[in-house]
Amino acid sequence: MRVFRILLVALVGLVLGYAAGGYLAFQRASTAFQTVPASPIIVGSSYDKEAHQLVYLVFNPGAVPLNVVRHSLVFTPGEQTQEAAYRLMNVPTQVPLPPFTVAQVVLNLKAETEALQPGDVIGVTLHYTHPYSPDEYAVFHTTVITEAFLEEGEAQGTPTPGATVTPSSR
Repeated sequence: MRVFRILLVALVGLVLGYAAGGYLAFQRASTAFQTVPASPIIVGSSYDKEAHQLVYLVFNPGAVPLNVVRHSLVFTPGEQTQEAAYRLMNVPTQVPLPPFTVAQVVLNLKAETEALQPGDVIGVTLHYTHPYSPDEYAVFHTTVITEAFLEEGEAQGTPTPGATVTPSSR
């Protein structure tokens, strides 16, 4: 009977230890998930011909709010374009990206330039911050202009489950 009690106490101790360890590991993992910022993902884009702007749909897949603070843009002309290549660097943007949402980031192209043509290439770098670090991070996206891209009226992209489009802050 004495051996049975010792085995029973050992078994109960193992079960309690396993339960407590599992709970603590879950709490640490969920805390890490909530405090580690994710990199924003560009899920769609369009061109507004009248306003001469590019509209990007940017998804924040993490639980930490992000803020797009500035952007840079590089235009490389295609064969059909007479416009010279140009760069717009460090343009202030200030667009908040709440967790698990899609936001519109509107980028103005260089004033007094012709409309985009098929074959043009736009390289965009979005610089963003998060509340847990004073550092600034960047994500780069290249858009090759096609006929289909120019014909779209709204920003189109891959649907993201659980993401909602929020209005642009501009």
